[in-house]
Amino acid sequence: MDEPIPDSSTGSDPTARVEAFQLLSDRTRLDILYALWEGHDPVDPAPMRFSELRDRLGVEDPGRLNYHLAKLTDHFIRRTDRGYELLRTGQRVVRTVIASAGVQSPTLERTRIDLQCEFCGAQTAITYQDEWLFVVCTQCDGFFESDETHPEGYLMGAALDPAGFVGREPAELLQASMTVAFNDLLCAAEGVCNACSGKIAPWLDICAEHADSGVCDTCGRRFAAICRFECEVCRNHLTASPRTIVVGHPAVVSFYYDHGISLQFDDVSPGGMQRRLTRIKGHEQSVVTEDPPVVDVSVSHEGERLQLRLDRAVRVTSTERSSGDA
Repeated sequence: MDEPIPDSSTGSDPTARVEAFQLLSDRTRLDILYALWEGHDPVDPAPMRFSELRDRLGVEDPGRLNYHLAKLTDHFIRRTDRGYELLRTGQRVVRTVIASAGVQSPTLERTRIDLQCEFCGAQTAITYQDEWLFVVCTQCDGFFESDETHPEGYLMGAALDPAGFVGREPAELLQASMTVAFNDLLCAAEGVCNACSGKIAPWLDICAEHADSGVCDTCGRRFAAICRFECEVCRNHLTASPRTIVVGHPAVVSFYYDHGISLQFDDVSPGGMQRRLTRIKGHEQSVVTEDPPVVDVSVSHEGERLQLRLDRAVRVTSTERSSGDA
């Protein structure tokens, strides 16, 4: 039985959303946000005086500036006895513009990386489109079905704002994008949306008509089970395989640590993320039952094995550690 898609509108007010967009529809208000951000010192923050803000903006009519400040106050900025400052929502607006539209749109041709495809053994490559960095196989169909938004040979992908290209060589882009992706997934697994701090609804999605080999025509992926996370407030949606989700579980972290392997982000070299991804590729996942959805993930190393069971809400319900002789 298919899992119901959660109601992503819970706690969301359509009228408030429209009003928020309308507040940002005026050029002067956007200039105010940017001026407050530009004058903000994160180490020693201090509100900006009305006179300084007026000088920065070059606004001659103080009444006009007061009008626009009043519109933004309590939504994106805060007024204090010492002046005006950005709320976190205001900072997020400016940072989003800078991260996505405030830098030149980058391009990246397929660049080969030192990571083999787990399905055919061919060399993989990275490519960038629509603000996503994709790892693709240079020979086979990959992990997922390709379409207009996903390239051929699609193995995995992670969101990467154009700002992520600043100061990084191609070999460092995978490290950056996957670091963000893993942190986002860990946050989602604990029930918190990385985008808006809203409540996450998780569920285990299992394809009931899954193909025995290759990319399934029904679900468009090689594995029958996938973990889904959707924010009930902002509709932010994240997906990952069960074998990936368990990487942050204490039992898995401890298992690898006992074998002298750290899964934490303490290796920032370009090869650090490749080694972590290679470890995940070795995890085996299998469907136990479709209704209710239950999946097992097995982690093995040097003759020892750890098995974790995940339920329909993507919770680890049991762990079992055994030696190869058991």
